[in-house]
Amino acid sequence: VIAMETGTVDDLEELKKRSETGDGNAIFQLGYRYYSLADYAEALKQFARAAEMGSYQALYQLAVMHYDGLGVEQNPAKGVEIMRKIASNTSKRAQHLVPSAQYHIGKAYLEGHGVKQSDSAAFEWLTTAARDGDPD
Repeated sequence: VIAMETGTVDDLEELKKRSETGDGNAIFQLGYRYYSLADYAEALKQFARAAEMGSYQALYQLAVMHYDGLGVEQNPAKGVEIMRKIASNTSKRAQHLVPSAQYHIGKAYLEGHGVKQSDSAAFEWLTTAARDGDPD
């Protein structure tokens, strides 16, 4: 889940320049800007670049985009697979995303979207998310 201002066109151009130098934060922010402008195909490209550089937030966004079919053909199973990578990650840089990923996996099991529906698996994932700090 991301919260950032959309900025101006000049900011977009500056982000493009910074992203060309390999600035991972700029690449993520550029992806977010495209996402906020509903240019999902370009957002997907930038998030993929940032994820390759180790951005867990970008990886999370990729999971959401695959799950919902934003900028890419909808593939809930792939979205859940990516969420699992986040949910099982022990990196300190990923820890703020772990409960949310757990919640989304639980919700997928509850709805049978991307995984076989399972009330027991949903309960386990949702309970774990609650224990680990997801407010939902």
